[in-house]
Amino acid sequence: FVRPIFNNKVAEARQSIIDKVPALHAELAQYEGALSTRRWLVGDAFSAADIAVFPHLMGLLRAATRPAAEGLRLGLLPLEGTHPNLAAWKARIEALPGYANTYPPHWK
Repeated sequence: FVRPIFNNKVAEARQSIIDKVPALHAELAQYEGALSTRRWLVGDAFSAADIAVFPHLMGLLRAATRPAAEGLRLGLLPLEGTHPNLAAWKARIEALPGYANTYPPHWK
């Protein structure tokens, strides 16, 4: 999904990307639902599940903002409007002590 966007290969993969959007939204809806009743993906504490999922969400969001993604109608942005529980979860992770030290320098 994101590889063609990051590698400027959207023209070749446009239909494949578009075909994957419903599955992407179905997966995000599962996270959104889980976060509607708790602060973290698994239970009441930050866990490996949060650590595993967070970079993928950030990659999706980063891809969605790339010029190559324009016109794809990904329906991801703004995250606060499309998936408010995920947006709040993202903000909680970003507020964790030391988060800024883990952010890839080339993403700043």
